[in-house]
Order: sequence, then C-alpha cells, then structure tokens
Amino acid sequence: MCNGHIRDHRGSILSLAKYDERLFSLWIGWDSESDVVPGQFVTIRFPDRMDPLLGRPLAIAESEPGRIRLLFRVVGRLTAELSSLPDGTALSVRGPIGRGFPMESGRKRILVAGTTGFAAVLAAYRKTPPELVGDVILGVPDGSWETFAKAMRDEIPALRIFSQDGSFGETGTALDGLPVVLPVDTDVWACGPRGMLAALARKHPDRKRDIWVSMEHRMACGMGGCLGCSISTRDGMKRVCVDGPVFRAEEVEWNESRSEA
Repeated sequence: MCNGHIRDHRGSILSLAKYDERLFSLWIGWDSESDVVPGQFVTIRFPDRMDPLLGRPLAIAESEPGRIRLLFRVVGRLTAELSSLPDGTALSVRGPIGRGFPMESGRKRILVAGTTGFAAVLAAYRKTPPELVGDVILGVPDGSWETFAKAMRDEIPALRIFSQDGSFGETGTALDGLPVVLPVDTDVWACGPRGMLAALARKHPDRKRDIWVSMEHRMACGMGGCLGCSISTRDGMKRVCVDGPVFRAEEVEWNESRSEA
C-alpha cells in the first residue's frame, strides 16, 4: 500500500470542469506509469516558477493509464490559479504519494466522505468490485454544496447524501447514514475532516480495527522530510504524507490537539 520512490512528473491540464465558484474537477495527463492506490495523493506545482513555493496536496479521485482526476476546492492562491487555467497548461505533479486503502482485503466496505474527502472515496469506489460495495455516503454542511453533491450522485446513482442543515438530501451528517451496529466482515473506509473521522471512531469504538480513515492535514514537503504533517498514534508520531494518509482508526490518538487541514 506504500509507494517507494516518490518522483516529480511532467503533467498538463486535459480538462477542467466547474461545479460552482469554488469546487472543480480536473483531469491531468502525466508521464507516470505508477499504479495508483485509492487514498493516495499528488502535490501540484507550476514548473516554471517557485511561487507558490510549496505544492498543493490533492487526493486522486480517479486514475487511468496516463491521466488522473482531482477534485478540489479553492482555498488559497495555487488552487485559485488552478481553477482558471486553460487546457494544455503545464504542471509539475509529484506522486503518487502515501499509503492507500487495503484494496485486496476482500471484505465488504461502506464508503463514507465529508465534503471534498469524496475524492478518495470515489477512487475507492471505482476500483472496488461491485459485490464488495456497501453504502456510499457523502455528508456536507449546507445548501452551498448542493451542485457538487448532485454531480457526485450523477456518477454514483446509489450515493446517499446528507446535509447538516437539511436543505437537500437526508438531514444529518454522513455518520447518520451508518448502521448502529456494523455488519460482520464489513469495513468502513472514510475520508473527511478530522472531527468527522474522530466521531466515526467514537461511534464504533469496538470496531476501530475495521475502520480505515484517510487523514486530511496541512503539508509542506509532502515527502516525509519536514515532519510538518505528523500526528500522534499508538506507535508514536507518524507522518500523514508517507506513513498515511490512510490509517486504521485504532492507530490514531484522536484526542491529540494538533491542527489539521
């Protein structure tokens, strides 16, 4: 599940789709022959300049030979620029990076996402045999996410959507879509804000070994060198970028106070 040597690749924008003013889908062509594991990510930079200096980490939502798809929200300068670039624009793409989901487990899986954590969940859905897919759940805060959420349902018709303010879909959080008792021989794979993942671990304290979480965290180098994305685990500090981003819920010390993305 881990990548060995992390490389920088030449990439270029193939297509950019806009859901609304802040949410986008981006297909990138790149010269990598690596097999992408759902849950892995890349960092994106502009190859012709050093500003912004640090690459932006983005989860891989789909992968095909010679191209990958990213889902992103505009949160800073780099993603703002990325949202308005024409097809053919050159990019520097580092990756794939990190430990992904246990795709070969053979166990049925419920897929759960909060907001743009849906990228990792979509990647897992695409590469999971249909007979192993349980519920697929997306949770969002409010009506401002409706266009994005409905677009994701167009891609996964069985997707269950929850909005916290009840403006569309079912009312509640993504975790409200989970059964009170998880079925035997079923895992939960989740990606979203840390608070959501911590609540998931608390909801099923006796099944934390069967819960796999893709952690979101601020990153600097994205290669494990700076230790800036370290989190507390039962085995000491681990780096989200290369030791994760996917961990068993039982590994993570959920009461730590370090900040996350």
